[in-house]
Amino acid sequence: MKEMADAKNKPLLELTWDNELGRGNIKEFRPDGTMFSLTLSRFKEGSTYTHGLFVGGELPVGDPDMSENHDTSGFSYYDGNQWHHIWCALNEGLRIYGTNNLIMPSSWKYLGSKILKETDEEIILESEHETTFNIDNDPNKIGKLRMKRQLSFRARNDYFIIRTTFTNTGNNLINYGYIIGDEPWVGDFGSSQGDVGWYDKGIIDREKYLSPYIYNYAGFWDRGNFIAGEKNSYSGYANFVQWLSPTPSYVYFSNQFDKCCSESTPLFSKDNRIINLLWNNIGLFFGQSKQFILAFGMARPDP
Repeated sequence: MKEMADAKNKPLLELTWDNELGRGNIKEFRPDGTMFSLTLSRFKEGSTYTHGLFVGGELPVGDPDMSENHDTSGFSYYDGNQWHHIWCALNEGLRIYGTNNLIMPSSWKYLGSKILKETDEEIILESEHETTFNIDNDPNKIGKLRMKRQLSFRARNDYFIIRTTFTNTGNNLINYGYIIGDEPWVGDFGSSQGDVGWYDKGIIDREKYLSPYIYNYAGFWDRGNFIAGEKNSYSGYANFVQWLSPTPSYVYFSNQFDKCCSESTPLFSKDNRIINLLWNNIGLFFGQSKQFILAFGMARPDP
């Protein structure tokens, strides 16, 4: 495929997908010798694998493009000489109010997937999932949710788009909150060192809430956090997430997922500098749906 991209003088996409397991990867080969790699549901939560369009995991053993230090896990970029880690396994959860349930990617029952489009220039995948739970700890009050996910990746773009739709298929009102974020380890897998937040107005070097109503994208930049004493050279690569719809309730940068924010505290964690997006108090009656559209990608150093 690398040779074909060079011969045709245009970027080419390659899909490897196992419908039964809901697992695989997308690669983009560019004629300048650079590449992107996106792996889907090739990771475990505890002892359980995910299935479907959940970002994360390493390329399979034996893949000729696999990086020895796991920089090809999640979403990664090859600059012609080496791989750079851009996004890791995205951390997602759906909190059902009135229960103790936090539904994680591995908690969803996998119903199957489809390849909606597969060409050299665009790939669109879809997976479906469902879950059931008791509401208010009442065994006679059953909640049912169906989830449909679509992922699209176009050649020449440095990003992919995920559309997640939740539908209430039960008879009871469901109130929930949705969370998605990551400790992306930009630059090198396993390390948050060097990562600072960035947004439209500049650098985020301390824990911080960011108004999702004023801004609609942000990310991490692997350039060193000077106030945390990081003055060595780093990769210079950056990522971004853009919340296209709906607007989150909160967006924050922190040194841990479940605590924010002390705005005098530098982003200093060696492996856990995170960006997190939260939507609170969403209600769905029977048959109602709610869709979330997010773009994740690599940010270019452009003014």
